[in-house]
Amino acid sequence: MLKAARWMSLFALFGATVWMGPWVPTRLAAQEPAVDSPLSTEQLFDGQRLLKVEIEIENDKWNELRQQSLDFVTAFSKGPITPRYTYFPARVKVEGRVVGQAAIRKKGFFGSMDADRPSLKVKLDATGQKLMGGLEKLTLNNNKQDRSVASQFLAYRLFAAAELPAPRSSLALVSVNGESLGVYTHLESVDSPFLRGRFGSDTGHLYEGVFPTDFFADRVARFEGKQKGEDDRDDLQQIVSILADPGHDYVARLAQRVDLDQFVKFWAIESLLGFWDGYANNQNNYYIYHDPRDDRFRFIPWGADMTLSPPFFPGQGGKKSVYAKGQLAWQLNQDPDIRQRYHETLLKLLEATWKEEPMLAELDRIQALVSDHLHPAQQGNSQAVETARKFIQERRGELLEEIKNGPIHIEKQPAKPFYMREAGQAQGEFSTTWSPADQKEAVASDKVTFTLTLNDDPVEFEQVTAISRPSPPNPFGGPPGPPPPQVVLRGARGGDQKPLLLMLTIPPDQFTPGTDKNPEIGVQGILTEGEGFGFGPGMRTFLGKIQFKSASQEAGKPVVGKISGTLFEMRGGFGF
Repeated sequence: MLKAARWMSLFALFGATVWMGPWVPTRLAAQEPAVDSPLSTEQLFDGQRLLKVEIEIENDKWNELRQQSLDFVTAFSKGPITPRYTYFPARVKVEGRVVGQAAIRKKGFFGSMDADRPSLKVKLDATGQKLMGGLEKLTLNNNKQDRSVASQFLAYRLFAAAELPAPRSSLALVSVNGESLGVYTHLESVDSPFLRGRFGSDTGHLYEGVFPTDFFADRVARFEGKQKGEDDRDDLQQIVSILADPGHDYVARLAQRVDLDQFVKFWAIESLLGFWDGYANNQNNYYIYHDPRDDRFRFIPWGADMTLSPPFFPGQGGKKSVYAKGQLAWQLNQDPDIRQRYHETLLKLLEATWKEEPMLAELDRIQALVSDHLHPAQQGNSQAVETARKFIQERRGELLEEIKNGPIHIEKQPAKPFYMREAGQAQGEFSTTWSPADQKEAVASDKVTFTLTLNDDPVEFEQVTAISRPSPPNPFGGPPGPPPPQVVLRGARGGDQKPLLLMLTIPPDQFTPGTDKNPEIGVQGILTEGEGFGFGPGMRTFLGKIQFKSASQEAGKPVVGKISGTLFEMRGGFGF
């Protein structure tokens, strides 16, 4: 099926000098090639050293690129979220080879999005492609969610060791305009060269699944088409139709549309790695390719930076050995024969592919390789490495204990992916002063007016006060430097007196009085009852404009302005 040689052992994967198979890199010879000679893909994905990537870009373009972001409303619509970011011209040098006509853009979803160390996609021109082993793009992940700087590197190799079509990866030292951004993961892009290398053809339909994307009739548009001719999505709809009305023969019918042997193995490895943010557990981070060789879909792993650690969101029923929040995974788990096939596949992977000793040795090697090159924002590396080490050491035992009595049946059906819908309007004016501390109790302001409607009904908002302060610490971590400023409107809902809180976070470089040319700036916010963030169904998001008359981050200085915008409410569910 896939053109990969069968590997004799995982030791060859993680520790041997010679790597087997066309996807697997070979250690570089001691003598480096001349600077003007092309790099091979084996050199680009060597993994034994840090690939040096230097980027030069105009400062204003760099600032514009890194400040680009997603809003909740666009990101969690029922349709695709492209275009996400803008390409900018740049000069790129890789291991001394100059790629003169490159273009770069920011990449990433909410978890890895960063303004100081953004993940990057580098698009190469024809000359650059020749220099870079025929690659059309370079994908540089910032490792924001991979504090070990090794988890995704090891995870993709585990997928590949199981003869699945996984991207190759290496580690890179990235700089922009001479400033080091630390250690990134250089990941093979899933595009035409990848498809030709793994499947022999790039003529099939390729789709990306970005959280939350799954096989429901009203979410087919959510799949992001990556090739031409994917607008009709009839091939996806065929799978949706089977899952919506399974019938007694649904497995046989699915087998005509999806390579089930490949999917079961893909599914089992996601669970084995603790990949809670993948398809099976979070409807996220995957590609599917409609393979023209046999007219069936095959899954491709992506976004594996949240692996080899305890899951942020556990599997259904707290199960570790089988994730089944993805609609396809859950429906297949309902079939006894597939449950048995999955059970046997997981046992085979534990026996033949999951090799603790070489994985731990590779973890140590990577830590030594990157330790002197980490950016200040990459703190916590040692603790993350220890977490990964413990996970690798204990994973076999905890999975075998869970499945000792046979295949696991997940009975609870996953809910539909959530989405945002328009829910109301909010507008008002405020006058307060800057508080340098994380002030929780607002001081009564001389001038705060606020009106709010939810689901066409006016909401009485009493005792409204305003504060302006630094943002509280981000639970997911954040870039170095001071936290971004906030404007917080607080009050009580008339009648039941429940506290209402509208928190607006302002980009630091835009926390200034408006001008005639730019009187307003775009702003996002969260409307909550109380202090909690409340991410999930029922969460309300504000998307609108703010105009400052006065704005200062000096204690006691006035912060005065007005806001207007639309409220959106999250519906659906994670699939718990």
